[in-house]
Amino acid sequence: MKKSSVDSSFSEHSQQLSEIISTIIFDSGIYMAWMSGNDALLSHFNNKWLKFTGQSTDEETGYGWTYSFHPDDLVKFIYKYINAFNRRREFKIRFRLRKFDGAYYWIFNHGWPVVDNNDNFLGYIGLCELIGRDKKSYSGLKDSHDKINGAPLEKFPFLSDLMRFGNNNLSENNLDSFSSTKVTKREKEIIRLIIKGYRNKQIALKLKISTNTVRNHIFNIFNKFNVSNRVQLFNQIVQPKL
Repeated sequence: MKKSSVDSSFSEHSQQLSEIISTIIFDSGIYMAWMSGNDALLSHFNNKWLKFTGQSTDEETGYGWTYSFHPDDLVKFIYKYINAFNRRREFKIRFRLRKFDGAYYWIFNHGWPVVDNNDNFLGYIGLCELIGRDKKSYSGLKDSHDKINGAPLEKFPFLSDLMRFGNNNLSENNLDSFSSTKVTKREKEIIRLIIKGYRNKQIALKLKISTNTVRNHIFNIFNKFNVSNRVQLFNQIVQPKL
């Protein structure tokens, strides 16, 4: 793999960055950048990131940043990040991020743990280098990336479980074993998309069905699994690695 300019800026063997260095890098504007606290939640985004996504700081904070991720890359990013976070190690990953105009771009992210002068762990910093446009992906969603008129955590609280259980796997061997009633092939497809973080409209586009059909399938899925929301469904299907 060709060495990224982000890699070239720092030693390959650097396992952590100091608070001062991280702040300087974050504010420099050389790279798109994010920072998280010691609770793993992404809480700060520099101006270059905000200009790219077209979001405000308030819109990105919490789980708002997830709206700009390509649905196929979001869970992979969270898993990679949480695995590194739990071990206090640097990590690298490529993902697609949606620009304010709806086009997706490939991003190379290099993340490091951040410590203060006393080596107390403060969180993470992620430096993001723009690689190029993904010509195969485009989101035509309007209204500030189709936020569905609600805060991400309120509408999709299962994302907090993804962050909390970063090591978890989607049990795909036999989804029928989790339900007293047989799960159809279409329902399995929808379940996997739900766990990936897809919203109803995205599921409909992905499977080429109507949003009403998606809602009906989800209603049946909830009944079969005896759950009332996505959080409960997630907790049944995604099993922690012990």
